[in-house]
Amino acid sequence: MPDIKAFIGKPVLVHAVKWTGDNFAEIKLWGGSLVFLRDGNLFVHTINGVVPALVGDWITRGTQGEFYPIRPRIMESKYEQTEVDPLNLKDSYNAPR
Repeated sequence: MPDIKAFIGKPVLVHAVKWTGDNFAEIKLWGGSLVFLRDGNLFVHTINGVVPALVGDWITRGTQGEFYPIRPRIMESKYEQTEVDPLNLKDSYNAPR
């Protein structure tokens, strides 16, 4: 029998912007070269390759600076919005261009 262990995820602070279908300029300002539009669809360079984002997805920056889209139901089940240290998209924390 394998030595199976149980783990509980650590709380982490992530920042996210909801993709509305018409706020690419805002997302591009934050995500730099890690986000792009093709034929009106948003794509995100993630640690697992290029991933499409659907309208309504949250474009999230993780703890290691990685970007990825999260479906709304997953966002609601895993994260709770906080007013702690909200990030301004113009902060120097931006992704590479």
